[in-house]
Amino acid sequence: MKRFGWVIALLIALSMASWAMAQETQISIKEGWNLLSSPYSFQVSDKFGDPQKFTSVWKWTFEASPGGQWAVYLPGKGDGGADYASSKNFILLKEIAPGEGFWVKSSVANSISFSGTAPSNTDLTLKPGWNLLGLKTQSPVSVEQKFGDASKFASIWKWDTSVPQGKWAVYLPGKDTATYANSKNFSVLNTIEPNEGFWVNLISKENVQVSFVETPPLVGKVVEAGSKGEKSSYIPLAGVKVLVDNKDAGITDSQGKFQYYGSYGSEVTVTAYLKGYFLYENKVDTSKEIYIFLQKQDPNKTELQSTEQSEQSQLSKGVLFPQKPTPKIIKSSDEKASMSVLNMKLLKDTTVSLTPFAEAKTIPGIENISQLNLGNDITIIAGAKVDMADSLGNPTNNDKAGFEGMVSVRINKILGKYSLDQVDTLVQNKQADLKLIAKEKSGWYLVGDGEIKTEDNVKWLVNKTGFNMLKLHTFVFALIPMTQGKKGTISGKVIDSKTKNPIPGVYVGTDSVYGEAITDKEGKYSISISSTDIEFLESNKISIIGVYAWEENHFFYYKSVNLSDVKAGTNLDIALEPFEEVLRVKGIVKDSSNGKPISDAFV
Repeated sequence: MKRFGWVIALLIALSMASWAMAQETQISIKEGWNLLSSPYSFQVSDKFGDPQKFTSVWKWTFEASPGGQWAVYLPGKGDGGADYASSKNFILLKEIAPGEGFWVKSSVANSISFSGTAPSNTDLTLKPGWNLLGLKTQSPVSVEQKFGDASKFASIWKWDTSVPQGKWAVYLPGKDTATYANSKNFSVLNTIEPNEGFWVNLISKENVQVSFVETPPLVGKVVEAGSKGEKSSYIPLAGVKVLVDNKDAGITDSQGKFQYYGSYGSEVTVTAYLKGYFLYENKVDTSKEIYIFLQKQDPNKTELQSTEQSEQSQLSKGVLFPQKPTPKIIKSSDEKASMSVLNMKLLKDTTVSLTPFAEAKTIPGIENISQLNLGNDITIIAGAKVDMADSLGNPTNNDKAGFEGMVSVRINKILGKYSLDQVDTLVQNKQADLKLIAKEKSGWYLVGDGEIKTEDNVKWLVNKTGFNMLKLHTFVFALIPMTQGKKGTISGKVIDSKTKNPIPGVYVGTDSVYGEAITDKEGKYSISISSTDIEFLESNKISIIGVYAWEENHFFYYKSVNLSDVKAGTNLDIALEPFEEVLRVKGIVKDSSNGKPISDAFV
């Protein structure tokens, strides 16, 4: 087995060496007209000289005319079309370089291989007027990001051969492209792929250089959390719709992965949506791999009727005077969380679900709560996610639904190892404050004080009287210590046990109290444990904290560390053992009694 492994490694090394010397790309050509480009220079007659396959090849060039002219090659002519070109004031097409787009008319469907050395400069220089271009890179680009300046660009076009007979795809900077495209039966042009040709109409009077410096794609993974005994199963979620800064990043694959090839800064807003799960929307750091934990949405749905319709209904029944306001109650299916709404105004019928958080990691943007400056040691002990949908089932929000009201909350589903009795003791002994915090589109905000109330011998976390939300917002309750104790830290490096190389993008967390980190490019991580959590562990005579590390190509890691070491600041280097072989198994789970497929089965 070891000898076989060395053979494979040698073959890979040899293939990588040959790739470095001469890269190759394959381009599919359909029957009819094709608008293409190549990242490598080539002689047109070498690639398109077969008259049985190709009728003509064209490019738009400025080499002999400042205003631009056609260059043409006709493989069926003995002179390659030189006489024809001269008669039409064209020039003979001999060579096509990287960054140049070209038309090919093919009599049959086929494919062509291009090889060579990729250009070091991937920028494109555009001249005033029409430019026929191609990418020099091997990554797709967003048309809006590269050509969205309406003061420079009038329109961008490509010929879409993904549909029979082909049709134009267009983007109009600063204009309603969709309306125009639909009126002409065109497509809306969003992305240009490698090996595609495209037209750009430059309205600037000067040459414009467009930079195409390749940045690595933004990589992320979406997994299910809080699904098995309210602990994370880490099952990858396929088919999740992902947006980056409101731009389409596609859907996750079978491994829950997505990649975004557009431009991005140090921080982006990522939105992830899968029916039946939380709607995730959060700002994330792009220097690290992105992990998104989605929790299943509570199945209980509360329908809120438009108050305008309700008022009209009352008038039709002869009710002339305002009635005593009846609170609208929104509950989770386990009744461990609820919202009570008074004086509600609602413009559109809306369905609301309320899902108690199963784990702190499923709270979108939990790390940003520190920006409220409530203290250096905030511990989130409970909370619930609010999801709203319109009458068609599409995600909506307070503003779109026209919601206003006086919202009170209560919850008794506690995160981590705390109990409500322990929280009550901390608050009563003035060791910690209890705060209600909520999340709107722009971020977290402080609602006010929370308290613990007992109803029918059951304790609840509730907002204090006078501290109500005015919208249906996701909320959490936080403990803030009155005195700042000493935090604990766990830090170290994660490496592959075989290669000893650092592993970036590893999720490292703790299971006794909340703490998480993702390893950086050097495999380093650091987790901070709040002084409140440390005091809680000590008061309950818990002397260890569990640390785990998870990465899809390595075995799960778990180790217990002493609380005394965490308080002093412990270093924990982690060596993950790689999988020797990965087997993928797929199939259908059926009910043995009737043969029907079973959804949500745990395999």
